[in-house]
Amino acid sequence: QAFLREFVDTGHLQSALLEDLRGVVVAAIPEQAIGRKAVREHAEAQREHAEAERRWVSRPLRVGGQPIGRLSVQFSDEPLNAAIGRVRRETLALAGAVLALTVLLGLLAAALLTSRLERLRRAARSIAAGDFAARTGVAGADEVGRVGEAFDAMAEQVTRELAARQDAAAALQESEARYARALRGTNEGLWDWNVVTGEVYFSSRWLEVLGYQVADVAPHADSFLALLHPEDKPRSLDAMQAHLRGRAPYDLELRLRQKDGTYRWVRARGQADFDASAQPQRVAGSIADISAEKRAREALQESESRLRATFEQAAVGMVLCDLQGRFEQVNGRFCQMIGYSAEELLRLDFWAVTLPEDRAGQRERH
Repeated sequence: QAFLREFVDTGHLQSALLEDLRGVVVAAIPEQAIGRKAVREHAEAQREHAEAERRWVSRPLRVGGQPIGRLSVQFSDEPLNAAIGRVRRETLALAGAVLALTVLLGLLAAALLTSRLERLRRAARSIAAGDFAARTGVAGADEVGRVGEAFDAMAEQVTRELAARQDAAAALQESEARYARALRGTNEGLWDWNVVTGEVYFSSRWLEVLGYQVADVAPHADSFLALLHPEDKPRSLDAMQAHLRGRAPYDLELRLRQKDGTYRWVRARGQADFDASAQPQRVAGSIADISAEKRAREALQESESRLRATFEQAAVGMVLCDLQGRFEQVNGRFCQMIGYSAEELLRLDFWAVTLPEDRAGQRERH
């Protein structure tokens, strides 16, 4: 009986029965079941506690392998059910807390994400508006952070490239201004021919030399050919082909038609650029108005022609000597007077055909 008491108290059981091989209860907790049949006791206990969710568990007892009886214990599901209920309630409470925390964290994350995305959007709009100093300030190991860092790195690179291009543009503008001033000083008109496309750039001074406006001349090589004097076109084309094939200098005088229909003499010069395969890509050059120079040369040639005719046709003997007295030119009348041919006299000097007694006086005068 003491053993069953300790067993029931230790196991937190409702009751326990120890029966012999005949099924008679020899020890019981509670004690009123002693001496009664275990089967009847079990049935009564089952009816009495059916609504209390109590259960009997019975196992045989053996000593030295020999059965000596059975031990039956009764336990209630109420503590287990109560514990399960507590676990369920605690689990639900924990799940509710976790869910609330999850929702809160989700809201915080959404707010943080929205804020970071808004910073990305503002920075993108600022850069699109021309503010290349704008940055997102968004960083982190997540996807948005990596996008923000990449965006800021891109903006920094764009800022550096833009600054470099602005510096290059300013330098180019200054160079072009110096070049324009130099061109105004030389009074030459520029042209730039794209050999591949046929397009030609004619500067304002180039057009001004011939009296044209920009709208008067199409920017194409055909326009230049149309303005060439018919007599100058073949040698101009030959000179350009020689320059492109053999890189011979392109430098010649030719006539271009002005807006009033007359032709003006110009000096045209150019230099080609070739690619790695020695194919011409562009030819750039200039034209200079040489009309006044051309007229002066023509007037000089005409004057020289008239002087030569007068010299040759003079009725008196005329010669032209250098400072040492050597004949450079003699007219026909002089040859007749002294009986020498022009070829013979050009190999002599004035003193060779002068009488000895006259040489001293002539030398003193000269």
